[in-house]
Amino acid sequence: MKRLFYVLPIIGLLLCASCDQDESNEVINENQLLDQVLPEVSDVVTVKNFGVAIAPGLYGPIHVGVLSKVTYTYHPTQAQLKAVPKAVRKYKIHFEVDDPLMAGTDWQHIVSFDVSSNSVQVKFPIQFNVGGITRWRVRYEMYNEDTLTSYSKRKVVNVNYVIPG
Repeated sequence: MKRLFYVLPIIGLLLCASCDQDESNEVINENQLLDQVLPEVSDVVTVKNFGVAIAPGLYGPIHVGVLSKVTYTYHPTQAQLKAVPKAVRKYKIHFEVDDPLMAGTDWQHIVSFDVSSNSVQVKFPIQFNVGGITRWRVRYEMYNEDTLTSYSKRKVVNVNYVIPG
């Protein structure tokens, strides 16, 4: 019985010492990865200028990893740029998710962000982990804040669920 009192604390110390700080951080990071449900959006400092040589549309990848930082840039047509003067021009980005548990493609609006330019960086979370892929629809909008006239483009993005490491 005395040996048991000596052996148990030693085993406890060995178990505590065997789990280093990096492993516990990986578990915490994995849990944070699973807990995030809204996309993160940050402005891009170097915004691409509107040019004649760039075809109008929404540019950015359609296949991304979960929480990978990707850039989306909206280029309107020259007619749209003239219709919305720079002084009253505002931008908004909308995120919708495809619910795989409902029949057909039923897009659910999740969140919208007012952004300061035509280009942002986005990190997509996991919304539904069915088959390892979540389908998001991104809609980038340019609008006139006075008249609320708006123009937008959208694209579907497949977010692959792979925990890094």
